[in-house]
Amino acid sequence: MRRRLIRAIATWIFLFFAVTIGTVRISAQQPTPTPSAPVPTPTPTPDLEHRIYQLEVAYTQTIQTWESISAHTRNIAAAVGVLFTIMVGFQGYATGVQLRREGMALDSRLEAERQARETERTGVEQVSSVMNVVQQTLQRRLDAENEARDEARKAEERLQRFEDQVKFLERFYRGFQENIKSSRQDIEVRAFQLAQTSRHDFRGKVNELTSYVRQFDTFNTMFETLEEEPRPFSPRVPYICGIAAHYANQPETAEHHLEEVVHFHQPESDEDDISYNRRVANAYYYLGLTESNFGNHLKAIDLFEEANERDLQDRDFLTRVVTSEAYVMIDNFGDARGYLDHVEEGLREIERIEGSLSNFHLRLRSRAALIRANMAILERKADWHREVQQLLEPVYKVEPQYYYATATLAQVYYQQDEANAKKKAQELFSEAYRDIERSGLLLTVTEARSKILLLMVAGLCCKHGPEEERRSAEHLDRADSLLNNLPKIGDRVCTVFSTLSKRNVDIGTIRDHIKKIRESQVLL
Repeated sequence: MRRRLIRAIATWIFLFFAVTIGTVRISAQQPTPTPSAPVPTPTPTPDLEHRIYQLEVAYTQTIQTWESISAHTRNIAAAVGVLFTIMVGFQGYATGVQLRREGMALDSRLEAERQARETERTGVEQVSSVMNVVQQTLQRRLDAENEARDEARKAEERLQRFEDQVKFLERFYRGFQENIKSSRQDIEVRAFQLAQTSRHDFRGKVNELTSYVRQFDTFNTMFETLEEEPRPFSPRVPYICGIAAHYANQPETAEHHLEEVVHFHQPESDEDDISYNRRVANAYYYLGLTESNFGNHLKAIDLFEEANERDLQDRDFLTRVVTSEAYVMIDNFGDARGYLDHVEEGLREIERIEGSLSNFHLRLRSRAALIRANMAILERKADWHREVQQLLEPVYKVEPQYYYATATLAQVYYQQDEANAKKKAQELFSEAYRDIERSGLLLTVTEARSKILLLMVAGLCCKHGPEEERRSAEHLDRADSLLNNLPKIGDRVCTVFSTLSKRNVDIGTIRDHIKKIRESQVLL
């Protein structure tokens, strides 16, 4: 600010002197003014008078010149005075500004020093307060420690008095822990043994599975929280528990256990890769069945595909069969047929190598043919009756006890208008019902969904058979009553496969289909 002021004053002085010098030069260059008095007409005068006249004229001009210079000098003096006045004003203003700034800076320093002193005083007070609190806290702790020492001494005395009793309790505790360890080991051993069971044989071990789950639940209730060194069970335990829950109509519990199985990402120490992948694939299989049973066929397909990817030996035909069934439920008949082609080709290869098929593989081939027949029924192309007959007649000849295929073949014959077709249908319905009775499944099947389907097929066969029509209502009534026992996951209710529509349908639709069977309908 000061530099700017000095620079401005210097500029003003320079301008003033420049103007002054210019004015003097202009004045010097102007001609000498002549007297304003009238000049008398020259007349012949003597020489003395002429000289006097010239002197007067010169004197008059000199006076006028000095008067002009005097006026100009006064103007310059006034200008100089004004300039100095301006300079003094600027200097005063600058000095005032500087003094104001210095005053503000001084006030700021004084305020900062005051605040610093105040902060220092406050800090000292706070430190003093904290030290008082620390002192009081330490004193309380010291008192508490003294009390604790007294209590510890008393407790030690009491402990000494009960030492003999504690030793007895310790022996009891060790024995109890040994019992827990033995129970855990027994659960693991039974799980290992049950895990060797083929998947299609679990249905025949429902009672053993139920007993195992009861033992597992007892362990969790009585021992788990008391175990000295709790550790998770091997994945075989939730694997068996999940399968047991599946056959016990507890899909939510089954999902809980089986999802735990698929999250184990490496085999057990006593397990090879094939056994590990088979166990995980089976878990995915049962998870897929649950989703399919509840109508979520897309998710079921994803789970079945996971199971298929873990089939290292390419021999898990059952999973591929249920995968094709899931594709049928979403009308994707192309992919369904692709899986069935793979299954049938694999079964032919086994038959070529071994000379014949086991009962399990024979049933898979019949089931594949039945799925193809159901697709033909759903598509209803030209001459679909003949296509179904061509698919199921060989099954009936090779495996007549497969009552689902026999009943489906009877349904197709019943739909035809030929004279002998109805009679053929009655014979097939009657034979299918006898196979159902001989199998004993009406008494042994525990899954509500499977039992409802079995009772519907039995009721359909009795309705149109030559001798057992009176029992149709009995079976259909039982099926209707079991609808209330269908398992649930949250607010979702399990679906049922309808022998009339060849689809998984909800509880309301299946109740309507039971009614239609009572009304002598055989196929929708």
